[in-house]
Amino acid sequence: LPLSFADTMLNSYSQSSNTGNSQTFEVGRSPSTFNTNFRSTSVMRVDISSLPVPTPWEVIEATVELYCTGCGGPSSTPLDIAVSELATDFVEMQATYNRPAINQTWPNPMASGIIDEVAVAGIGWYGWNITQLMQAARLRGDDTILLHFTAQPGTSLLKQFRSSEYSVDQT
Repeated sequence: LPLSFADTMLNSYSQSSNTGNSQTFEVGRSPSTFNTNFRSTSVMRVDISSLPVPTPWEVIEATVELYCTGCGGPSSTPLDIAVSELATDFVEMQATYNRPAINQTWPNPMASGIIDEVAVAGIGWYGWNITQLMQAARLRGDDTILLHFTAQPGTSLLKQFRSSEYSVDQT
């Protein structure tokens, strides 16, 4: 999976930190503070060109599924997490809250409107419908989509998901 997926968290409290090699990423309040003025969002690149999909093919339905590991106990209160199309690509081991890569800045806005939103509560699998994004990528002749996961600003909640670096299957 690491060849097909890249992901990292963007933390407004720790704006110059990169978490591209972390086994988890967070969405919601910043994991670095309880202050709700700081937030975390996460970005993901999905490249299906290296997957064994026979050609020709068309997109009928596409879902990105994430395993929420930091969602139990007091964290089981539902948090609406939205996915949007990220406006620019990023370098997984360089991206921070301030930049997608060294010597670059995030565009404003850094993502399009919400494509899908899911209420994430307890530990388990959650899926976002990204059919529209995958169909648009195929029309462009591209097998790569860029995703931005966000929660409403000011939330006190934080949800933690397994990243592409996580090496144990959660079934």
